[in-house]
Amino acid sequence: MKVIVVPVCETNDKCQGYLTRLLESIRIGGYYPNYSVILCFDNCSPEFVSHFQTKFEGDKIMGIVSTNPANLNFCKNVNIGFRAAFNLGAKHICLLNMDTVLPPVDVFDQHIS
Repeated sequence: MKVIVVPVCETNDKCQGYLTRLLESIRIGGYYPNYSVILCFDNCSPEFVSHFQTKFEGDKIMGIVSTNPANLNFCKNVNIGFRAAFNLGAKHICLLNMDTVLPPVDVFDQHIS
């Protein structure tokens, strides 16, 4: 199993746009369903988290593993995502920042042997 982990710690409109573009690039780039996506929300408003739960509901494109009310910091948030990925049985994990946009070709498989 291959998992993409995305730590999310901002809740403004700019960050919402970044994260939406990333998730859309995963959807249309052919990464899903070959990859599971875990979003780790850290210190994000319930409305921000709910937006993504609603927008991608039914896609099975993402799993939300953390909605920490306090700022845990980047490293702890990433570790929560990695732990969740390992619990899913991940053999390969890709960490992406939420402002990443993936190309329309699966660039990861060519690096996994």
